[in-house]
Amino acid sequence: MRLLVLFRRKYFIWLVTGLLFLCLLLLLNGEAWHIVKKEVLRTYGSPSYRNIGDFVKEVYNGCDGNFQAFGHQFAVLKNVVIKPGEAQFYIPCTSTDEASLKYSFDYGHEGTHLNDWLKSTFPYSDAFTKLQRYGTLKNLSNIVWKTRTETKRISIENKFVIAVLRYEYANLYHTMTDWYNVFLVATLLDIPLDKLCVILYGGYASGHLDPTWSTLFGDVFYLSNLTEPFMAPSMAWNIIGYESPLNYHGQPEIPFLGQFVNFFLSQHNIKDWKALNCEKLVITFLWRRDYVAHPGNPSGLISRKVKNEDEILAYFRQQYPDAVVNGTQIDQMSFSSQLQVIANTDILISMHGAGLSHILFLPTHAAVVEMFTLYWKKYLGFNHFKSFARWHGVKYRNWQNLNPSNEYPDFYTYIPPAALNQLVNDLYVEMCH
Repeated sequence: MRLLVLFRRKYFIWLVTGLLFLCLLLLLNGEAWHIVKKEVLRTYGSPSYRNIGDFVKEVYNGCDGNFQAFGHQFAVLKNVVIKPGEAQFYIPCTSTDEASLKYSFDYGHEGTHLNDWLKSTFPYSDAFTKLQRYGTLKNLSNIVWKTRTETKRISIENKFVIAVLRYEYANLYHTMTDWYNVFLVATLLDIPLDKLCVILYGGYASGHLDPTWSTLFGDVFYLSNLTEPFMAPSMAWNIIGYESPLNYHGQPEIPFLGQFVNFFLSQHNIKDWKALNCEKLVITFLWRRDYVAHPGNPSGLISRKVKNEDEILAYFRQQYPDAVVNGTQIDQMSFSSQLQVIANTDILISMHGAGLSHILFLPTHAAVVEMFTLYWKKYLGFNHFKSFARWHGVKYRNWQNLNPSNEYPDFYTYIPPAALNQLVNDLYVEMCH
């Protein structure tokens, strides 16, 4: 009898939960439901949801081919005029054509600037009178911009320009999605990477990742530094960072990821990964420490820091006397130095954080341990780097703190070395035996 009551109670709870969920769906309007669905797909995904190759098959043409959009993800504008300080785009287009640019770009809860850019796309006729003092359009084949120390000028007659609006310029994970998206758009359109020129929208906000843009793509400048208008023969609107394939963690694989990794490393003059030597493993801990990464966090206080760094290093050096055990605050290095560390690591250990984006550049025999604090649980969809590990083909484990006494003020967490070593030892056995 008691089992029957428990059985009925269980299914009553399921029924009530289902009804509440149904009511929630009815309350959501079409846009809200779209956003909820997108978030579920980003986190858990569906193997059939995104075929990236279809982007270039789903082509929308407007303005006699001067505006082309692909898969509701990115667009290419031909013979487009850009003016200093304005997120406006002027293309050859009749009034009728311009009015017929009825298109929309895909987005999640963050929205997308691409739909705003579409509304700010105008026919040449609106721009001609404003451009007269600069001469004819034929004289606009140079990009001229100011840096802190000089005025620069480059010709873009043979360049393909990609416009990028960065949302989280100081965060490595989100910047990685932007870098990958530029690579992906160029690859899908069959544009040689050495023919790219990148223009960064959204105001001048310099961060520690900015030099890497130029290392990867050569000519990179900010719209806010532009001093004269120019005309680009071809300009792509980059895929929004949040819509990057890298941000869809349920995807079984990521297109062109191997090529992207090889390109990234070669641009930093890294030719080879460390070969596996089980008698001389390299174990690297990435430490999160307070620092000012951007003006939005002037105190520099960050979360998910390890309280007992020295104890952990001493413990692992004792457990693995033949291994090289190091700990580093990697974001204080140049990006080339960061990649050198990662490319020579066998086992990478870190708290959940953007620095784990470096998983993509580990040797393919390597392994990762990702740590989670009590207040930052792995069960709540934080599978960014588990997915990175799966896509890159490296081994992965995670550790979750469930003991409140391990949490300390100012976002420090005590990590029991022995508990962590259980995971590391499992990976060592899997890697070497």
